[in-house]
Amino acid sequence: MRDRLNALSGLLADRYVIGAEIGRGSSAIVYAARDEQTGKQVAIKLLRQELAHSLAEGRFATEVRRHQQLTHENVLPVLDFGDDNGRLFCVLPLMDEGTLRTRLSREHQLSVRDSLAIARAVALALGHAHEHGLVHRDVKPENILFSLGVTYLADFGIARDLQHPLGETSTTTGVVRGTGPYMSPEQAAGEKDYDGRSDLYSLGCVLYEMITGMQPFLGPTTQSVIAQRLIHAPRPMDVYRHGVEDGVELLVERAMALSPIDRFESAAQMAAALAETREMLGTPRSTPALTPTSSRTPSQTSALPVAPTPSRTRFWIATTIGLAALAFASPFAFRGLHTPDVQGAKADIPPGDPRRIAVLYLDDLSPESVPPYVVDGITEDLIDQLASVKGLRVISPNGVRPLRGRAVAPDSLGRLLSVGTVVSGSVARSGSTLRVNVRLTDARNNQLLQTIPVEIQWTEVFALQDTLADRVAFALRQKLGDEIARRTHRANTSSLSAWETAQAASEVLRGALEAGNIRADPRAPRLYLRADSLYAHVELLDPKWLYPTIRRGRIALALAYQNPAPRLPVDIDSTYPLSLNELHRRWARRAINIADAALRRAPGGAEAFALRGDSRYALLSLGVGDADSMAVGAERDIRTALNARPDIASAWSTLAKLAIYQGHFAEAATAARQAFDRDAYFEARRTVSTAFFASLRAEQFADARRWCQFGLRHYAGDPRFMECDLTLFGWTGRTVADAESAWSSLRRIEQRDSAHLLASTWHYRRLMVAAVLARVGKQDSARAVLRQIVARQASDSTLQPQALAEGYVRLLLGDREAALTGIATRLREAPQERAEIAAMSWFRELHGDPRFNALLRSPR
Repeated sequence: MRDRLNALSGLLADRYVIGAEIGRGSSAIVYAARDEQTGKQVAIKLLRQELAHSLAEGRFATEVRRHQQLTHENVLPVLDFGDDNGRLFCVLPLMDEGTLRTRLSREHQLSVRDSLAIARAVALALGHAHEHGLVHRDVKPENILFSLGVTYLADFGIARDLQHPLGETSTTTGVVRGTGPYMSPEQAAGEKDYDGRSDLYSLGCVLYEMITGMQPFLGPTTQSVIAQRLIHAPRPMDVYRHGVEDGVELLVERAMALSPIDRFESAAQMAAALAETREMLGTPRSTPALTPTSSRTPSQTSALPVAPTPSRTRFWIATTIGLAALAFASPFAFRGLHTPDVQGAKADIPPGDPRRIAVLYLDDLSPESVPPYVVDGITEDLIDQLASVKGLRVISPNGVRPLRGRAVAPDSLGRLLSVGTVVSGSVARSGSTLRVNVRLTDARNNQLLQTIPVEIQWTEVFALQDTLADRVAFALRQKLGDEIARRTHRANTSSLSAWETAQAASEVLRGALEAGNIRADPRAPRLYLRADSLYAHVELLDPKWLYPTIRRGRIALALAYQNPAPRLPVDIDSTYPLSLNELHRRWARRAINIADAALRRAPGGAEAFALRGDSRYALLSLGVGDADSMAVGAERDIRTALNARPDIASAWSTLAKLAIYQGHFAEAATAARQAFDRDAYFEARRTVSTAFFASLRAEQFADARRWCQFGLRHYAGDPRFMECDLTLFGWTGRTVADAESAWSSLRRIEQRDSAHLLASTWHYRRLMVAAVLARVGKQDSARAVLRQIVARQASDSTLQPQALAEGYVRLLLGDREAALTGIATRLREAPQERAEIAAMSWFRELHGDPRFNALLRSPR
């Protein structure tokens, strides 16, 4: 990482000092930098080499100068540009609040009021550009940025130039005109003479996504997404976000009209409509500026109710479903099913693979009390959730709708739809309870793999659909993961005995994981050793099979974190004492040795590199002598594994932990998100825990709260999540009400911890409460909590050290000396945490204090 930044600094060393990478796209890489002439922080956008080679410098300069003529307050200016050693670059102001994509990733949906305000600022910027003869052609969340509360639109001219680097009649491999999810129909169709109304369509797509949290069109490939917009309008926003006002829906409808003539006539007109609609939110009248004059009659321009009623929504959905049913009533309805519309990723998944899934419309067992749109909504939400998972391919609603109400055996469906897994089920309502039973069936042999029952109270229908889809999708993905792993590993050995023994070992290992991670059962080490012994026997039965070797390495790594930790098999009969830390180090080194052995047998094995990288990080966290060397080796192994297999979630999680170790918290949060996204089957629950703590340290508290809620919802009883809501209060609580909520959270945690899994963090919980008390000015109460903690620590040796958290509370109370003492104590225990402590927001107040700096510089 450092070598790369040094090389970039060399490119532009005359004026700019290049910092960390802050963005990466298909056309350019963006770095933070400092302008040595002005002393200001800027962003350097370096065009990718393949684009720079096909783009004449003169044309690039011409387009950038055209951009520089734009002087609107919502247009991001280009400060500088040039060609340095064959790398085309431009210099932009550094946007301290990130992009709209970043904000959407964090918040998912924005408030309607904020969405309209952002869209209006972009419309004003577009209007200014259109007046100067520039069509943007690539309006998307990545090109909308924020700083000091101002919205900016970026990449005017540059986006235009990238589309035609060799002239209007030429094409270049890899250069895409615009971005699929936001292209206008005329742009997607390859027309050359489209005007500024194309940008308005793209802005409509962005507004749709800000409000609903969904892109208007979804599909497995860019081509399928583009094709959809050439045929029809997107689903009404009310489907994804209940209560969107009619004025807002009509505005987006007009911006995204299929024909340019039905859209707003100009960006200025759209900006005015956005402003007027925002002012009228919540008022019982519509927005006159929204009605496209060419497509509506005078009678249609009368006022419409702002808030859509349930009957309006139900009517629309029922009408759509009815038309679809009529369309498929033809005798020829099944002719196209051998090439079904498929949603999701991984086009290389073969037909019949269990990752190819058909989710059938659920049967309604109580049609008189459950509206049809609820049943269909649950099904379609489940399809959408599964389709968004990297590693799955899911038949779209259009592909399974003809099968509604038909009794077709799963194996027949498997042949018909080329799927390996069929999801079916039923919905029934009894009083205020809605019961959903979902069945997961192997389409190869009609074997029922699992039944997933869900019961929920009948409340607000859209929240109900989301909750049910979330629960079912989670259970379904885990079961699929087990089945896919079983088939994959079975195919790699020809020995039936080896396979059966491996299955027995896996059962023991599952018991060990549950005992160690969930129940803190003292029998866990014995179960781990039993599983290791069974896998060792598998190695003898099939010496060519690498799977048991990797599993033994993972067991050794698990024991490097286990408390209590057993002795290694070679040390079982030894009587000399070993500290717990030394036992942990020995198990971590054993995991590294096993990974090395696997790499000697199969050089380049991604799983072995991931194991070695994870094990090196374990040694790093245990305070090895040469921490920097160990960190470099761990990162090298992890990146090697990910280059070969980007789907290894545990490797992404370790990469996040390495970034935390380096004090790069934003990078850690990004890597943790990658870990979660790549974990198609929720196999590594530690990714959620890592993402939570990375988001905390990056001060991305909304994300941290979402990770906490996910962990509490899906991993009930896991100690890694039981304290996360209290931790959030400790980091963010700033009111008396927060302090009261923190106390309530503490009491609730301890009441539920009947197995005393959290006994060793008794004082940590109180430190989090004390932090809130100190922050809201209740100094005496905070000090009383600290006295209680000190008294308990004197009599209870099982409590885990919490020197940093206590130092943080002391600092909040104004006691810098005690805070520095706490930091020094922690650094004596874990000197490898210096970079992390230096970057923590807890101790920002100490930056510049010579004593704090001296602690961070101390030899390790």
